Amino acid sequence: MNWDPDYQEYSANKMSEAFDRWHLTKVKASSSYLCAGLPAAYDTFLHSTLSLDPEITPDYEGYIKVFHSILE
Repeated sequence: MNWDPDYQEYSANKMSEAFDRWHLTKVKASSSYLCAGLPAAYDTFLHSTLSLDPEITPDYEGYIKVFHSILE
């Protein structure tokens, strides 16, 4: 197996491109469209998660409260 000194640079570029494609797809999705006909809590949850930065820890407790509101 030959060692390619540009492997890490190549890999980082590919990951960046993949992230960019993933992010564009995520941003284009409309939570209102995807949750049409469902309780508002689903739209709230999906909108929140779609706009979440990948480096931010999700508000799991807040999500639980949103879904508990459906049961009330």
